[in-house]
Amino acid sequence: MIEFEKTAINIKKTLMQGVCYSVYKGENRLYGVLAEGGCATFIVISLDKKKIIFSQDAPGATGSWGVAVASDDRVYFGSYINAGFYRFDPEKEEMETLFSNLPNAKFIFSLDTDSKNNIYGGTWPNCAVFKYSGDKEKLEFYDEKIEYTEDYVRIVLYNEERDSLYACISAHSHVLEYKEGKGPVKDILPDKYKNEPFARIFGFHENTAGIYMMKAGKMIMVDLDSGELVSEAVCPDIKEEYLPLNVDLNDLLISHGHRNNGMALDIKNNMVYHFTGELNDIIMGIWPYSDGESVLVSGFEGKIYLYNVKTGIKTKVSIEIPRKSIEVRQLHLTAEGVMHASGYLRGGSYLYDPEGGSGIQYNGIGQCEGIASYNGKVYYGKYPGAYIYEYDLAKSWDTPGNPRELFELKTPANQDRPFAMKVYNEKLYIGSIPDYGDIQGALTIYDINSGTHEIKKDFSDSRSIISVCFDNGIMYGGTTVCGGLGSYTKHTSGTVFAMDVKSSEYIYEIIPVEGCKNAGGLCMTEDGMLIGCADSTFFIMNPIDGNVVFTKKLAAFDRNKDYKWEISFIKKGPGKLYYIVTANTLFSFDNETRIFEQLAEKKVNLLEFDKQGRLYCQYEDNVREIIRSINSVE
Repeated sequence: MIEFEKTAINIKKTLMQGVCYSVYKGENRLYGVLAEGGCATFIVISLDKKKIIFSQDAPGATGSWGVAVASDDRVYFGSYINAGFYRFDPEKEEMETLFSNLPNAKFIFSLDTDSKNNIYGGTWPNCAVFKYSGDKEKLEFYDEKIEYTEDYVRIVLYNEERDSLYACISAHSHVLEYKEGKGPVKDILPDKYKNEPFARIFGFHENTAGIYMMKAGKMIMVDLDSGELVSEAVCPDIKEEYLPLNVDLNDLLISHGHRNNGMALDIKNNMVYHFTGELNDIIMGIWPYSDGESVLVSGFEGKIYLYNVKTGIKTKVSIEIPRKSIEVRQLHLTAEGVMHASGYLRGGSYLYDPEGGSGIQYNGIGQCEGIASYNGKVYYGKYPGAYIYEYDLAKSWDTPGNPRELFELKTPANQDRPFAMKVYNEKLYIGSIPDYGDIQGALTIYDINSGTHEIKKDFSDSRSIISVCFDNGIMYGGTTVCGGLGSYTKHTSGTVFAMDVKSSEYIYEIIPVEGCKNAGGLCMTEDGMLIGCADSTFFIMNPIDGNVVFTKKLAAFDRNKDYKWEISFIKKGPGKLYYIVTANTLFSFDNETRIFEQLAEKKVNLLEFDKQGRLYCQYEDNVREIIRSINSVE
């Protein structure tokens, strides 16, 4: 077994996803949940006093997407990854766990309430709608696996006039109307939008529903009786800020919670307005404020604003909201010997000096799924939107335009997560996972000298590339059958392909291990063989003809897990051994004797070496920590 020590790599963020505004006994309050840090924390913010007046950890929770105030003023929130359900009593100033885990669920998404003290919510991955009676203290499920092929109930919204609940199903959209005791009575989403990944119901006006179609970038109004499309309005670019002076707040359809993306629909003029916070901060909630002439805006990273529509003045509400340690998502060592790490959620980059044992955190780039480097430049692949950034190590991080955005893959190719990134012959090769609901990944080739790039959409027939390596002018790629979250799969087995990088000639594509959905961790050995892991089954193949000559299952692997793209990591150590991380287990491998040895009793993830030959992993019992071997490994 290897002896490990904790490193200083630690990325901190303020992440306040689930939020809700209300006035309690004349006091303006924002109720929120701070994500990560080992445990999510529920907080009560007094906007009048400009401080946190209550704070308590939510046992078992990592974060929250849904917070709602019931008709009796008690506050409810749902959590992930435990799908817990909690309640805060403002009169007693007490928080309680109602359910530590809702059956068959891992996430509770948005919540909504009615005037009868009922709370409604939707879950993932069991695609369920539930109702909780605050008076009877009773939980019941309206429906589960509403659409058999879908996993998400992302949004719920209650309509008092119709006494109906509306549930938005993803990643192949439906908006279902529920009547008490009758189940889903109809799908109100027009047929032309049913192939979209996300529909977000905003609110109601007279007998219509406002629904935001994220991919189309439109706000549509739908007749609640007929399901007919009444109107469409194009949403402004999310980078633009537009909320006109003297707009009548009574004319705005403003959705609460994470349904709105900072947008409001002007019903009279059929115009969509957008409100932004600071750069790169996603709006999590926007509400008409109690003064009658302002809107309150809450950002993902805890930034809070008041915007006065009479004066046009935007005021930041200065409140000290704690930062918490977040999961370390990626590790990459540059040729200069600096370790680069990225965080989940919302990113943050940590640059670590292995020799000095210290580092510094920078912001400005979000969650990176892949990192590569070449010739004094570091390349980051950011989710969402598959944005590619370049960081020039010769300049400080704070230099304008450094890091700089090179391009994005969402608009031209519907890509979302740039997982596999590697530079070969002065070109950056990027294998990416598509957007939610899509199964067609892409291979993108960026010419570092010319600054141009080429996108090969659906390079591997409804698979996505999760690993690449190169040898003698040949690119070898490993694929996954899993597309974006909420997508269906066309195949049952991941593949390994070979391509001539000069001619782009496709040489072969083979299944290394039948029935394994991911082929990752590709690495060329010193004797010219290609090694990798199909799920958690190690394989050796002849790269010339794709013939698999050896396989061995290394660890237990559940192919029916909720998450996708199980990535394995394989790297040559400083000595003769190769090192493998698969299914959260660390092994060494002697290529001459074909002997494997498990090197850590605890679960780990990620794999990197520094120049001293010390091995780095993410410590899975605390995904916010990076550990390294005390000594150089063989």
